[in-house]
Amino acid sequence: MKAIKDRFINKAAVLMVLVSIIVFAAISFYSDSVNAAEEGWIKASNGKWWYQYADGSYAKSEYIDGYWLDASGWYASGWYGKWKSNSTGWWFEDGNWYPAGQWLKIDKKWYHFNSSGYMDAKKWIGTSYVGEDGAWIEGYKNEDGSVGDGTSTGNGSGKTIVIDPGHSSVVASGSEPLGPGSTQTKAKDSGGTKGVSTGVYEYQLTMNISNKLKTELESRGYKVILTRYDNNTPMSCKDRAEVANNNNADAYIRIHADGSDSSTAAGAMTICITSSNPYISSMYSSSKKLSSCVLDAYCSSTGYKNRGVWETDTMSGNNWSKVPTTLIEMGFMTNPTEDTQMNDASFQTKMVSGIANGIDKYFE
Repeated sequence: MKAIKDRFINKAAVLMVLVSIIVFAAISFYSDSVNAAEEGWIKASNGKWWYQYADGSYAKSEYIDGYWLDASGWYASGWYGKWKSNSTGWWFEDGNWYPAGQWLKIDKKWYHFNSSGYMDAKKWIGTSYVGEDGAWIEGYKNEDGSVGDGTSTGNGSGKTIVIDPGHSSVVASGSEPLGPGSTQTKAKDSGGTKGVSTGVYEYQLTMNISNKLKTELESRGYKVILTRYDNNTPMSCKDRAEVANNNNADAYIRIHADGSDSSTAAGAMTICITSSNPYISSMYSSSKKLSSCVLDAYCSSTGYKNRGVWETDTMSGNNWSKVPTTLIEMGFMTNPTEDTQMNDASFQTKMVSGIANGIDKYFE
């Protein structure tokens, strides 16, 4: 009887060990499944494609395998780019478009393209260094521990600025929530105003100023990203803000020009959220400071009337931003004098310098 009992106990012990092993394996498998996402393309229930990284995040505002993923992370149908080269160097081309004078994320790496569209390599772009393959090397320093090539000035070291050239020739249709979780909606974008003297559209002026401001800020050591690089891409205010969010911008500058029924309306102002903003009130103090710094420096440089900082929660582009944000109305395109000035190349130098000085002041 004792022998039978011992055998029963031994079998029970073996069974318990086997059960423990199976349970442990199941838990380990489940844990690994939860913590480790499978990287690759995924087709959503709505029929759209997106790209998931191994850490569970997803690609936004970048090219993956040649396909463009917009600010919301969806594959943008019709957009496909590829690398090309000639005796001068390498460039990236998507149909008739290619990046020039800007940063672009391609297959999880950042590249910078010069004003002619060729990829930069083995050089400093402000305080960011690109290696032999053209890819940005995070944390790279000179032998003496410094960053940059010694030509940068200002407070831009290590800081990222996202600039939004307001509006576009192709307006994003439909509406979107005024802010995260809001039941109130607002048009995704509008066509903007037009110069009464020059005939220049607001979207053309904002793109021109944004490109010049980008060049100026990069010379001061900032890393600069635009929300759009052409006038034919429709983007909602939310999508534009997501570019700033996704790049963890230290400041988000929205470039606009004003319009009025009165041809005598004049001056500049900036716009930020209120202290009681229902969506992102934690950004109020920094956004208010940024708005004040940019406006004061801009008016000092241009001589324009300072119309003050308007605090409002009616701007969806501000409400969706999770970083310090300001919208500057640079002047009135419906005022013949200001319209002519804002489209004059020499005066634009003052405009750009003023905004850049304000950004520098904000970071002091």
